[in-house]
Amino acid sequence: MKSELIAGAKANLPVAASAMAYGSVLGVLAAQKDLSWLDMVYMNSAVFAGAAQFVMVDMWTGQLPVIERLYSR
Repeated sequence: MKSELIAGAKANLPVAASAMAYGSVLGVLAAQKDLSWLDMVYMNSAVFAGAAQFVMVDMWTGQLPVIERLYSR
């Protein structure tokens, strides 16, 4: 069991490295927009689509037009 766990961890290292790079860039963009950690949790729970998350960081404002966005669907 332990050897399988170690083998699985080694197999996931490339994915983990790319996820860390992606998360770092997204975090830097969020920090430049003065978004809090909680704002990012809300945004990432609603938008989980790669490049769309970078676009959403740029669109995120202090007060989100939630009602307008619901009606626009």
